[in-house]
Amino acid sequence: MKVTKKVNRDNLISNISVLKNIAKVSKIYAVVKANAYGIGENEVMTALETTDVQYAVADLDEAMRIQKLLRSENRGKEILIVAGVLTDKESTRKAYENGFILGVSSLRELKELNTHVLGFNLERKINGRIRVHIAVDTGMNRLGFDSRDLVKFKEEMKEAISLGCIDIDGIYSHIAPVNHGEIMDQYNRFKDAVQVFEDVCDENLV
Repeated sequence: MKVTKKVNRDNLISNISVLKNIAKVSKIYAVVKANAYGIGENEVMTALETTDVQYAVADLDEAMRIQKLLRSENRGKEILIVAGVLTDKESTRKAYENGFILGVSSLRELKELNTHVLGFNLERKINGRIRVHIAVDTGMNRLGFDSRDLVKFKEEMKEAISLGCIDIDGIYSHIAPVNHGEIMDQYNRFKDAVQVFEDVCDENLV
C-alpha cells in the first residue's frame, strides 16, 4: 500500500507567519533534518525562501548539503546543528570554518569545544569565536542540559565562556508531546533555563 504525504506550501508559509507573531524578536529555525522529515528539504526550502527563517539540521553532512542548496541571495541564512557538539576535531573545524552554529548539550561539550576552537585560533593566529546554542532537556530525556541542574553549573559555564572562544547566543528545547499540564511545566522549566543562561552570558538570548 502506497502512502502519500502532501504539504500545502501556502499553509507552511502561513504557519511561519503565525510563529513569528508569537516569537516576536526571537529567530525561527525550520528543522529540515532527515530530508525535512521525508517531505523533501529542497522543496521545503524553496517554499520558505521568501521568509526570514533560519535552518536546523541533525549533523555536519546535512549542514553542508543545506548550505549548498541555499540560493545566492540566501547565503546569509544560519544553519544550526542541533544534535550536540561534533565529537572529532576535524568535523568541529569544518563546522567552525563554515560558520555553522553548534548545539551544546552538556558542560563537557562546552569545555571540549573551547579547547578545539582555541587550538584552531592558535594555528591560524586569529581570535575567532564559534557560535553555539544551548540545548536544554525539559522533559524529552534526549539531548540537553538537565533544566533542574543548571544553577549549580553557572560558575563553571561562566569560566568556560570567559576564554573568549565561544559565543552563546541561543537556547532551545524539544518539548515532549504529553498532556497540556505537563507541556506547561516544560515551558516553565525552559523559561527558568533561559534566565540562568542570560545570567551566565549577561545578555538576552534569541
